[in-house]
Amino acid sequence: MSKTKQLLARNELVLFLENVLAQIREEKLTIQEAVINLPAEAVVELEVENKEGDTKVELEIKWRLSAGIGDSDKKTGETGKEEQVPATEDNVSG
Repeated sequence: MSKTKQLLARNELVLFLENVLAQIREEKLTIQEAVINLPAEAVVELEVENKEGDTKVELEIKWRLSAGIGDSDKKTGETGKEEQVPATEDNVSG
């Protein structure tokens, strides 16, 4: 597993996210030394949490290399039947 954490100014965050987006468009994502060839579909989870005066937004993207979206997740035992919500400006932007 590879994980990074850094403090970015808003304009730096925009550049970071644009870089990630460009890599996703190219179907290959590089994080540190890990290179991931991306399948055509992904499961996306967006979570917002307000706690102790801070707002935390988590964006999780899961690409399944061989299993379908409805298949069982062996680690958690979940069915993988996430709510299917089309991406629109209303549910993606602030």
